[in-house]
Amino acid sequence: MDQNEPRFDAIRADGSHPEPASAGSGEGFGLDPRTLFEFGLGRTLDDIAALIDETSA
Repeated sequence: MDQNEPRFDAIRADGSHPEPASAGSGEGFGLDPRTLFEFGLGRTLDDIAALIDETSA
């Protein structure tokens, strides 16, 4: 965490990513567990599809 703190601070200060910016403000994240799950599942399925494409070529 200490190693990534400068990058996280830069992302929060930039203002173009509201979720990380809100993490340090005490407001909490605006995402619900379902949204987080669906996002993670989507990325996992995308990776599996890419792996299948690579191995079937």
